[in-house]
Amino acid sequence: MPRYISGTNWSVASFEGAVVGIYHQVPWVFQPDGDVRAAGLWVGHWDPSDESNEVTVNIENGADVFKVVFLSEWWFVATKGDNPYRLGKRI
Repeated sequence: MPRYISGTNWSVASFEGAVVGIYHQVPWVFQPDGDVRAAGLWVGHWDPSDESNEVTVNIENGADVFKVVFLSEWWFVATKGDNPYRLGKRI
C-alpha cells in the first residue's frame, strides 16, 4: 500500500479519451480506515493490491470498481479496464 494514501485529499479530473478534462470541485478523500469518498457524490472502500503503489476502489452497492495507481505522493491515475479513467493531484 502506498504510504502516503491515508488521510489525503485529491483534486480529480476525468479523461476525455487521452486528454485530461476539468478538475471536479469535490475532492476524493482517502481515509486511513479504508474508506474513500467524494462528499455528497459517492462513498467507497479502497483495498491494497499486490503492487505497492496500487489500490482497488469499490464504490458502495457495486456502483463502480476501478484501480488507482499512485505515480508519486502527488499524482495518481485511476484506470478501468486498462483505460485511463481519472487523474488525481494531491491537494
